[in-house]
Amino acid sequence: MPVAKPSNFRTIARLAPASSQEITMARVTVEDCLDKVANRFELIMVASKRARQISNDGVETFVEQGNDKPTVVALREIAEGKINASILDEIED
Repeated sequence: MPVAKPSNFRTIARLAPASSQEITMARVTVEDCLDKVANRFELIMVASKRARQISNDGVETFVEQGNDKPTVVALREIAEGKINASILDEIED
């Protein structure tokens, strides 16, 4: 089997295994989220706290989770305005 070079997309696509499931990428950008929080540092704090809540506490999400990881779900919630910096003021049990 030939080794695919990163610059040769056609070779990589040809070597990729065929799948009956469609693979979709998470379409969340930092810019989408920065409209909802003050700065990048606050974004990291909010997203990481929310991702931990989803992952560890099993809280219900405000967006469809699908196969997305908790970090992606957290960023999507922030981008859609469902979660904001007030989450940082919540006291954990």
